[in-house]
Amino acid sequence: MFDKTIAMLKKIRQLLSLGQPKEKENETVAITCLYCEKLIAQSIDGEMVPSHIECYKAGNVPVPNAGWLCSQECATAFEVKYNVTFQRTKHGKVDYYEGEV
Repeated sequence: MFDKTIAMLKKIRQLLSLGQPKEKENETVAITCLYCEKLIAQSIDGEMVPSHIECYKAGNVPVPNAGWLCSQECATAFEVKYNVTFQRTKHGKVDYYEGEV
């Protein structure tokens, strides 16, 4: 089941990135929520600002090989919309890193 979820997320990420320019040197690229497209961070010359640690601590949800979701609510809505199931903690939160990024 996990492998199917990762494969689906990769496909969704690929579809979302179609037509978007590749990052170039001295370029800023928006990192947005996979569900609602809210701005989470920016990649400036390959550096995430704010950092991935700051984004995670602020409640944003990183999903390996897929991208970022801005909240647990968007993670749940994404699961429903795309019929996928994310890994959850014993407290019911989507979290692949269990507090350790």
